[in-house]
Amino acid sequence: MRISERPRRPRSLSERTRFVPRLPLPVTLLLASALVAATTTPPAALAQGGPPRVFAIRDARVVVAPGKTLERGTVVLRDGLIATVGADAKAPADARIIDGRGLTVYPGLVDGLSRVGMPAAADYPAARGNVYPISTVRAENDAPSLMRPDAAALAARRRAGFGAALVAPTVGMFSGTSAVFSLGASADPAAMVIRTPVAMHLDFGAPNTVRSYPGSLMGRIAVTRQALLDAADAARRLEAYEKSPLGRERPVVSRSILALRPVVEKKLPLVMHANSAQDIRRVLKIAKEFGLTPVIEGAEEAHAVTAELKAANAVVLLSASLPEPPRVPAGEDDPSTLQGLRRRALAPRSAAALAKAGVPFALTTEGLSNPSDFYGNVRRMIAAGLSVDAALEAATIAPSRLLGVEKQLGTLEPGKIANIVVTEGDLFGERTRIRHVFVDGEKADLTAPPAATQTASATGTPQRSSTPRAATAPPPVGNGPVPPLPPSVSPAFVLRGATVWTVGPQGILKEADVYVKDGKVAAVGQGLKVPSGTQEIDARGKHVTPGLIDCHSHTAIAGGVNEGTNIVTAECRIEDVIDAEDENIYRQLAGGTTAANLLHGSANAIGGQNAVVKWRWGKTADELLLAGAPPGIKFALGENPKRSNSTPRPDVEPRYPTSRMGVEKVIREAFLRARDYRAALIAYRQGKIPTPPRRDLQLDALVEILDGKRLVHCHSYRQDEILMMTRLAEEFGFKMATFQHVLEGYKVADELAKHGAGASTFSDWWAFKIEAWDAIPYNGALMAERGVVVSFNSDSSELARRLNLEAAKAIHWGGLSPEEAIKLVTLNPAKQLGVADRIGSLEPGKDADLVVWSGDPLSSLSICEKTFVDGSLYFDRGADLVARAELEAEKKRLAAAERPAGRALTPASGGALTPRPSPADGRGVPGAGAVSGSRGAGTDTVADTPLPPAGEGRGGRAPARPSPLTAIIGGTVHPISGPPIENGVVLMENGKITAVGAAAAVSYPAGTKTVDATGLHVYPGLIDADTQLGITEINSIRSTIDAREMGPFNPELRAAIAVNPDSELIPVARANGILHAMTAPSGGTISGMGALLCLDGWTWEDMAINPTAGLYMNFPLMGQRRFRETAHHCEEGAGHSHDDEESDPYFRSGAYVAASSLDTLALRYGLLPETALGAAAAQEPRPGGEGGRPSLETALRPLNDFLDEARRYRTARQSEGKDGVPTVRVHDPRLEAMLPVLDGRVPFFIRADRERDIRSAVAWAKREGFRMVLVSGQEADKCADLLARENVPVILGPTLNLPRRADAPYDDAYTIPQALAKAGVKFCLSTGDAAYVRRLPYHAAMAAAYGLPADEALKAITLYPAQILGVADRIGSLEPGKNADLILTTGNPLEITSVVKAAFCGGEPVDLSNKHLRLYEKYKSRPKK
Repeated sequence: MRISERPRRPRSLSERTRFVPRLPLPVTLLLASALVAATTTPPAALAQGGPPRVFAIRDARVVVAPGKTLERGTVVLRDGLIATVGADAKAPADARIIDGRGLTVYPGLVDGLSRVGMPAAADYPAARGNVYPISTVRAENDAPSLMRPDAAALAARRRAGFGAALVAPTVGMFSGTSAVFSLGASADPAAMVIRTPVAMHLDFGAPNTVRSYPGSLMGRIAVTRQALLDAADAARRLEAYEKSPLGRERPVVSRSILALRPVVEKKLPLVMHANSAQDIRRVLKIAKEFGLTPVIEGAEEAHAVTAELKAANAVVLLSASLPEPPRVPAGEDDPSTLQGLRRRALAPRSAAALAKAGVPFALTTEGLSNPSDFYGNVRRMIAAGLSVDAALEAATIAPSRLLGVEKQLGTLEPGKIANIVVTEGDLFGERTRIRHVFVDGEKADLTAPPAATQTASATGTPQRSSTPRAATAPPPVGNGPVPPLPPSVSPAFVLRGATVWTVGPQGILKEADVYVKDGKVAAVGQGLKVPSGTQEIDARGKHVTPGLIDCHSHTAIAGGVNEGTNIVTAECRIEDVIDAEDENIYRQLAGGTTAANLLHGSANAIGGQNAVVKWRWGKTADELLLAGAPPGIKFALGENPKRSNSTPRPDVEPRYPTSRMGVEKVIREAFLRARDYRAALIAYRQGKIPTPPRRDLQLDALVEILDGKRLVHCHSYRQDEILMMTRLAEEFGFKMATFQHVLEGYKVADELAKHGAGASTFSDWWAFKIEAWDAIPYNGALMAERGVVVSFNSDSSELARRLNLEAAKAIHWGGLSPEEAIKLVTLNPAKQLGVADRIGSLEPGKDADLVVWSGDPLSSLSICEKTFVDGSLYFDRGADLVARAELEAEKKRLAAAERPAGRALTPASGGALTPRPSPADGRGVPGAGAVSGSRGAGTDTVADTPLPPAGEGRGGRAPARPSPLTAIIGGTVHPISGPPIENGVVLMENGKITAVGAAAAVSYPAGTKTVDATGLHVYPGLIDADTQLGITEINSIRSTIDAREMGPFNPELRAAIAVNPDSELIPVARANGILHAMTAPSGGTISGMGALLCLDGWTWEDMAINPTAGLYMNFPLMGQRRFRETAHHCEEGAGHSHDDEESDPYFRSGAYVAASSLDTLALRYGLLPETALGAAAAQEPRPGGEGGRPSLETALRPLNDFLDEARRYRTARQSEGKDGVPTVRVHDPRLEAMLPVLDGRVPFFIRADRERDIRSAVAWAKREGFRMVLVSGQEADKCADLLARENVPVILGPTLNLPRRADAPYDDAYTIPQALAKAGVKFCLSTGDAAYVRRLPYHAAMAAAYGLPADEALKAITLYPAQILGVADRIGSLEPGKNADLILTTGNPLEITSVVKAAFCGGEPVDLSNKHLRLYEKYKSRPKK
């Protein structure tokens, strides 16, 4: 039977997707005639002419279309078209015969989307004529005019069986219109076109070719919205003009907007790129907003949203590019997270999920580096459940139909273009070979060009050098988010027997109950009677509070916190870019935070619109929104908006303004424009003007402010700008909702109260830039006393996990009552956001957002145990602990499934260290085997190279002057080295402790000076073993930073001599009990000598306990650095350089990069972006010739060479004057400074964080014979056994830190101290900071809350750092003979609410006054206005 009749055409998708443009009649006719020509004569044939080209493939198996196969037939091709297909078809006499026995003939594949032949961005033609003012809108471009046929790329696609492709422009967010091209060998772009235009293309992720607006995802969505509105507006104006041109001015419309007109008129489809489920939802919303049928390309995570795609009547161009595991070099850490493993396991299932749901889709090669990878990936889709027929349809009929070329392509039917593939085996078979490919009736050359990095596949096409993944069925994957939700509770439940902080009229209730029904608080009281069947939850001994509310958050914002390219970006909406999968949502629930105000960053005087959310983990972005919350917007004053983009750069035009005066001008002019815009809108509505003003999304938002419909939340620091904005708001007739940060709000508290503005501030942040210099921790309390509604916010995903402890600081600094303090993070932020009728307190009728705490919520030692939102349980610590083992097991299973058989993961190690060759002088490496403790072997000292002397003041060997006998009596004495002593006595004389004991056991003579400590506690002064106190003042002001120097090797530098005794940071730290600190340099590989200080003295010599306590080194990096969050999200992208981060311990250690430097999805999925690699990562070859990370020996080579030089110098110095050896004529200060380290008198303080680097550092120090102290050590717990075995002490970096991986437990950073203690590692805790050294006890408290015994936590900031620093004979505990350095407190120093009442250094009272206290006392006494 001959198959010559045309089969029944399947239901056309062109009507529902409008792929056939409904253009005016003349255009339609032209398009139709072009399509007819294409149907009868293929493009290449039109150009070539010449003698007839006839082929006959005889006796082959012929797949006419999916599900329609001739087991034996003949296919005849003539002049570029399919002439005959049939079982009894005869080969013409003039045909070239191909024996088809054992072969199968398929329709040529149609690529649903490709960029082949499109020029690179650098080669793109410049925009000409009247184009849209936003450079990323390039809608006027079209693929035919841009096509530059790439012979090699086209040949590669032909070898893979593709005969036609939809090709779209590449540059711009709106990149222009696509066309279907033949992939034949023609070099004439016009001859390649089969159909044009097909669709307009939109990609939110397309990079800007220049640094200009928009620079963020929210900005790109805003531009999309505005451009489509402009197109609709232009269509209306043009239509009105065409109907009645008389008396009207002809509208001037840009070419870009004219190109978008058919889109908004629904005559041309809009193809939108989206891969993740969240991005797919974003483009579905845009399509719905403008009434467009969604056409989505990419769609990697379509499996997660098939129901939504089906409901939206969407079409999908599904990329066959599947995510691959990261390429992990040998010995490198595998960065894969459980989220990433799940993503890779689920991606192949999208095709089957779409097919099952009935969502039309076609396959594309977009994203594939090699088109031949298409087959292996489709086989993986088939293994994941896609039928073979559906796969073939998605590569042939479906794209032809969806692209409007089903009359020319997609099946083997007479009259269609002669694009065919002839295989030996089934098309998607594992061992199938492609034997012949015809495009436009021309037989393609299947010979692959030679390439050193490619191997020939079974199809003869080039492949990646990596081994193709086997097409096995994907492993089972867990459901739900990571971490998972806890088991649900009943819609009606009661918490029994708790201490309930209602934050309402009932106050704090003891042994009370909270009854919840259907998501609302039904009743609060003692002994509540509830209906039978109500679930009972035992909360005896627990405390219950309302859910905490963060009034300033940047958590869960995708694609950039700032749209920093323009000074006014009111059109941007946080709602568009909420990242509902951000694991920080769960982490904050684990800290009791249930709601947040998501704000735009502070790079703009007028930023984007906010979003008020509840942390409903596992829900979609839309489901996080708090319905009914008043809309708001972010403004910003001060340094950020005035200096954003102000640094001269060749590719960036400096942005106005650069002064606070200019910021005011920008805001005022914006409101003047908004007022005029509003007047025009009113005039149109009243019929006074014939046409409405152009819809302006930016001005729409500002008009809402003028109309009182949108709240203003204004980033601010200084009192002058706060007052300016207050007056400006009053001038334009609106009230400020909140001033955010408002660090000098205490100076204008009366003015804020009178205006009615709320203040959402930091608890105690300061000194990170000059405008924060007068920030004080009393700020919140002072404003509250003057009648301002005050809240404490986080501005940080890490800090948002412990807002309860931030509230406790208002008790410490300002003396608020506990009831008022808890309001700072509950009821008050609810009032500021206009939602206090819903959340913020536990009152009947309010939402059941509540938290169960292990103890007093304002105690540093309490933790969150359960968190409810709307009565649903979203966090349960018990369930979380149980789930960890299940998640780890799943992770191992998925990792094993995606590894090739027989290949095991390489565990992290220190790398192979080979024995070091002897130095050139013939001497061996001394001291091999010594890591810590005494000096190593072979360490002859240089007698005339003394260490610089310690000071003679309070920090040195003797007090500056004799001091009288003093007795501290009546308090509870905590020696640290022994148990507490009730009613104890501490005797001090001449700077030393002479006796410690109970009052009955310690006597002292009459006339002894006494200090009454009744009701107080006596502790040794706290010790921070890693700081930059005295050598860093304001992080953003380079001139105040003396912590680092140029060059890689600076052992001669001494931090001690750069210490400023009058630093304002020192008394602030001292006032919270920190009396000793190691101040350390940070630059280069060898940074210089650190100094141990007593934080009281007239000069640095007075302060120095040991000015050469250790030589600091940043261990050479050999791989990826892990992510950390910078302190304040709103600062990112606001024009800051890393100058203000140089003193940050994370950046100093080299273990972290700023959040703005890494892609959020890369972090979540455990990818290895090049920006996160060490400097030499992409350059150093790996064994086998592949690029990768440097080897250990390569990374250490410069350091080892320097040490060899130092050893030779030492040998020369030791030999001076012996046996006629001449004296060294030139003393080298650098090498001289190395001698104490080489001799073992001074340890190496080595900064390293990653497990691999720590192991390498230990091995290196042992081989070289150095005493080693590990500093920072953020993955020290992973090699704790090694550290304990080698007796390597650890100065652990900050405990108050985010988890180290996206899939790590929420308390990951908090439990590192416990793990070290359990393994027997000697360690202490540190802040690694300068301005925030005063927080040292709170790092210890968090460690104690999460498993470290409280007494060990205290030792970790007293006795243990003294032991590690070699001064335990002088400080660290209260024992006779030690320095009389101690503090008197109201309670346990670990408790934030404890206050230091007195301190002694060297037995003498220490002045606890400081800049903060002085400002507090000054403004507390300001006369009320």
